[in-house]
Amino acid sequence: MSFARDIRGVSDSAIDKLADRFDGLPRPLLAAIGAGDFAVEQLAALRESSFEQFAAAAPPPADVRAATDYVVKAQQVAAEVADSIQAFAAQLPSRAQGLVTELPEKVAELTGAITVETVRDTVEAYTQLVGSIYGILADRGDRSWSRIRSSSLRPGTVVDAKPESPKGTGPPQATASPG
Repeated sequence: MSFARDIRGVSDSAIDKLADRFDGLPRPLLAAIGAGDFAVEQLAALRESSFEQFAAAAPPPADVRAATDYVVKAQQVAAEVADSIQAFAAQLPSRAQGLVTELPEKVAELTGAITVETVRDTVEAYTQLVGSIYGILADRGDRSWSRIRSSSLRPGTVVDAKPESPKGTGPPQATASPG
């Protein structure tokens, strides 16, 4: 059983349990379901992409020496990344202190440029953006909710999930498989 199927199965099972208790769900809960559905889709896509990238970069299995070199290079890259992260983490306090020191100067620069109208416009734009995202997630959750309510799936059924198209134009397709 794949990781994505496991997550999707747990998600669908939770939705199915809600469906047994409620006819309809409040919009905030549908948005949460939609956010979870989107997260599962993105996780599955990231996992597949990682596997494809690894497969493309991996040497042919017949070339043992190349495989050994590949492992050594991967360990070197991992060590370099770890060193870079440690160096960045070590510099973080001094960089943060430098930014804190510059903050009054930056605020003074911005104070002249900030007006009540620009703040109002910015808040309005972000409010519209958040409302739009909320609506998209709620609609996605509603589609997931409807798909589970209308299907014959019961908790414990293994589901082969097919992620939505990138445009989010339709509900994900699911096919039950024995399991």
